[in-house]
Amino acid sequence: MRHDGTYVIYEIQHEQIGDNRWEFSNLDYFGYPEGFNASGRCYQETGIHGSFDYKEAKTGLKWLRKKHKDRKFRLVCVITVQKTIIMNNQFGWR
Repeated sequence: MRHDGTYVIYEIQHEQIGDNRWEFSNLDYFGYPEGFNASGRCYQETGIHGSFDYKEAKTGLKWLRKKHKDRKFRLVCVITVQKTIIMNNQFGWR
């Protein structure tokens, strides 16, 4: 995460073939739906290939399902909280 804060991020997962396990999808492999690429708002703010917008995420999921008809994809919502706490400074421990 690039900045402190609370983020609601929609990410795409796929089912691993043969073991019914769901994994976060590597979009370098499957392709980047619109809004999920490095120029998208979510990636720019957090470094995560996801979407802040549910409608955009659903469209991206449909795009991947159409492109990879032999695979199962799903949309998940990940709520992430990051808070950075300074433990020391130039004068020693606080």
